[in-house]
Order: sequence, then structure tokens, then C-alpha cells
Amino acid sequence: MTDTCKWTDSLGNTYTYSVYAAGGTWSDVPGGYIMAKLNSGNRWVALYIGQADSFKNRSIEGQQHDGWKCARARGATHIHARVNNDEKARLLEEKRLIQTYNPPCNTQHRT
Repeated sequence: MTDTCKWTDSLGNTYTYSVYAAGGTWSDVPGGYIMAKLNSGNRWVALYIGQADSFKNRSIEGQQHDGWKCARARGATHIHARVNNDEKARLLEEKRLIQTYNPPCNTQHRT
């Protein structure tokens, strides 16, 4: 069974993500993802938030993904992923979560 984590944006919208240890194989499905680590208080910290038409094709943990390089350097150990076929909804969710958590490895939508 995969663990889950709820991420809530500043408007109160809550999104449930599945939690995966880094190093997995990704499916060819669309959705949002969060590169994260646990802090000393055992709470998840978002280091990079993104979305993709295909987790597999986006190469979430690939060497070409600047977000992964940055997140890994800051201690990312897990990827939180949520399948979502609605591109418009994915983009809005990504923007709101970035604005809420202000992850250090994102450049767009930061506050």
C-alpha cells in the first residue's frame, strides 16, 4: 500500500498525493508531482512542484530535470504524485501549490 500526503493551497483546496521513494519507475499518465523531504519535525517539505502530460516522458527524476537536480541537492528523498487528466486543473493546482509553499527549486509562480 502506498502512503499518501495531503497538500492544501492557500485557498483551502486539498489535494491527496501518493508518496513514492525516489528511484521508482514512472507510468505514462498525466498529473502533478512534488519533490519532497521530511524535516526534523517529521513533516513533508516541498522542494519542487510540477505537472506533466506524462510522468514517464517528463523524466521526473532524470538528470535533465533541473528541478530534480536542485531538489536532490537539498535533500529530496521522495516524489509525491497525483494523477490528473485535466490539464487546465493541473496547471491551476501547480500554480496555487507553488504560491502556497514557495518551494526553493521552482522559479515560476513563486511569491
